[in-house]
Amino acid sequence: MPPLFTIGHSNHGIETFLDLLIRQGVTVLADVRSHPVSRFAPHFSKDRLRASLGAAGIGYLWLGEGFGARPRDPACFEAGIARHALIAAHPAFAVAKAALVGAAGAGATVCLMCAERDPLGCHRTALVSRRLRPDFADIRHIHGDGTVEDNAAFEARLVAQDDAGGIGDLFADSPIEAAYDRQSATMAWRGHR
Repeated sequence: MPPLFTIGHSNHGIETFLDLLIRQGVTVLADVRSHPVSRFAPHFSKDRLRASLGAAGIGYLWLGEGFGARPRDPACFEAGIARHALIAAHPAFAVAKAALVGAAGAGATVCLMCAERDPLGCHRTALVSRRLRPDFADIRHIHGDGTVEDNAAFEARLVAQDDAGGIGDLFADSPIEAAYDRQSATMAWRGHR
């Protein structure tokens, strides 16, 4: 299986963003935004992004229905809050996962994309790549300056952030999973319609 990348489009210009993908050999961008539009960076809205990627020889796959942090199904909510564990257990998540694993299994180098610059503050890690670890031994996070952080370093940073906040649990069976759980809880979308 090729490596799985993640990236946040942040406020990049489209040329810079494409360069970040091309440097890592990405052949398919998997958009994990529930609503693939951007008022502040319209070049990252679905149709314009797909066209730009296509011109650069990169495929586009929208997986926001299953991997998005703002699900439509009320079954993914508790007390008006979207719970990552419920989203991950939903059939739509399994469909999105099958599409992504299928693309990678066919030889594509896939990159998950959301909006946030730092993977620490994004559901692409707290919800999605976290649950793809059994399928992808090599997960890498592309940063805006072009550096690439492997998942082990990312998870060490996640645990350190969790510990720095005074909420780490020294007796947890898995400090990494506990840190992911706390991160998921703090970033969960509130406001089920």
